[in-house]
Amino acid sequence: MVVGPFGMNSSNRAGRKQAPYPIKTLLLMAALANCLAADDAGSIARHHYEDLIRRGVVTGAAFAAIDHGRITSTEFFGKMRPDSLWRAASTSKALTALAILQLAARGQIDLDTDINAYLTTFKVPAFGGKPITARELLNHTSGLDDPFVGSAYLDSAGRQPGLAEAMRRWLPRSVYLPGQVRLYSNFGYGILGALIEDVAHVSYEEYMRAQVLQPLGMRESTFEQPLPAELRKRVVPSLERNVFGRIRPAELLYHRATPGGGLTASFQDLVRFAQCIQTSVPAGGVPVSRVEDYLGVGVKWGQRYWYAGGDLGGYHTVLLGFPDRDRALVTVAAGASEMATWGLAPDIVHSWFGDEKAARQADEHNTSNPHAVERCREVAGIYRPVRYPHFDIAKTFAITMDEAVRCDPDGSIQYDNQRWTPDAPLHFRQGGGTEELAFERNSAGRVEFMDKSAQRIAWYLSGRAAIVLYFGFIALGVCALFIQRKSGNLRALRVTAGLILAHSVGWLAAALAADPQHLIIGSPRYLACALAIGTLVPLVWIYLVAVTVRAIFTKRWPASALAISAAGALAFAFYIPFEFYWRIMLWPFASTGY
Repeated sequence: MVVGPFGMNSSNRAGRKQAPYPIKTLLLMAALANCLAADDAGSIARHHYEDLIRRGVVTGAAFAAIDHGRITSTEFFGKMRPDSLWRAASTSKALTALAILQLAARGQIDLDTDINAYLTTFKVPAFGGKPITARELLNHTSGLDDPFVGSAYLDSAGRQPGLAEAMRRWLPRSVYLPGQVRLYSNFGYGILGALIEDVAHVSYEEYMRAQVLQPLGMRESTFEQPLPAELRKRVVPSLERNVFGRIRPAELLYHRATPGGGLTASFQDLVRFAQCIQTSVPAGGVPVSRVEDYLGVGVKWGQRYWYAGGDLGGYHTVLLGFPDRDRALVTVAAGASEMATWGLAPDIVHSWFGDEKAARQADEHNTSNPHAVERCREVAGIYRPVRYPHFDIAKTFAITMDEAVRCDPDGSIQYDNQRWTPDAPLHFRQGGGTEELAFERNSAGRVEFMDKSAQRIAWYLSGRAAIVLYFGFIALGVCALFIQRKSGNLRALRVTAGLILAHSVGWLAAALAADPQHLIIGSPRYLACALAIGTLVPLVWIYLVAVTVRAIFTKRWPASALAISAAGALAFAFYIPFEFYWRIMLWPFASTGY
């Protein structure tokens, strides 16, 4: 008797053909296939990171593959060691979310109640008459800004004040109505940490150690900031690249909003956390898999995914899971670019699942739909992700974030170098694929938001317009500075032009010298001085207008001087809203505490 491939009895004497593989052989082959897939993932990671280390871009890295909760591959590279520690950045948020879910499961908080019902040390103002809830903070839909300049502090600066005091002092403004958009906010999670302290009556760090890290077996992880000397020695040294492309050693940064980015962990602990999500291990009465609702989720490479991780001062972490396949990867890198980690993910996914993304093909049905072009035109425009600091100079970095949505004659749209076809009003699907785009109208009925994460902006607020205006004002300033140099009548115009030139060149040079990466530590004095010049610009422009108006009424100037001065005053009038919009003066710093 032979056991067939499905466990059925088969016999040669009965005239049946013998099954080519017994079930044990099939199981062995399946196990071998899994091992080979794991080995492929490990070899891909090895090739990826060894190349980056050889090029001097990365100092150390690690990779692990997880299949059905079981680690199938682990690799360490460069200066990374099994006992090394890691600045895990925004991975912190997933653990903070678990702590909030624990409090909700115990009935200590309601996720949909105004958070001010639980905060005792400070209050968060409602915006537009709508209070903020814990669920909105978890989902990044609170509408709170995410300040950048000064949002971290160096070890040399010593300990920051307690979490509640830090959040009270650096409480960000609201930008959107709660629930309106998804604006990723580290400080929103900082408020959740303060809520934990006020409800549990212990420090955030102690609660996380006792109720989250220890139950999950993450005993080599801590939220303590700054790190004790013995732990700091175990952190992998990293690199960072400045705006001029020069690579240098990275400083160890800490985040004021500890619950949003303060975790330090071993690689093994990060892998353990990914396993707990995948296998839904309970912690404090809450299955860890519930945090998936508050992680980054979506469809990519043809697969549904969840994501946790982040970047902080040269440390990059990615936890990426595919729940439909019960697989996950964890990778970390100490290096000068977050693409050190994200550059690896597509190759690993392809080795696991192949190219299963549905073919992108034209949806001919829409070409004959009389409403398709109308829907397309309704959403066309320039969109900017809502995640950027709205009230400090870091807003200037948003000039590179704009993306256009263009309308095709057949009623499809072009976005992110992809073709999207309409399948419902304000709803588009990527070719024949699985990814989707959903647009929303504002209270005035105009399409304004895309996927709750990007906002349509006017062309004159776009990054390209900002660049043209910037260099246009510089050229105008040079011309105004040297035109009719011997004429004393144009002194006010030349003073205004000189001040605008000093400010235009000065703030950009100071920001580049400070390095945008290091503005997270704070604004250096020379940058503050450059921005202070910008604060004087509106006052000097008023002086120019006053002198010009007086000359017009007294008629003491020649017509040519009057025309030049009036034209200059009118042209430079546009520089003031330009300053205000891009936050390149000192006032925004004073108003936000930075």
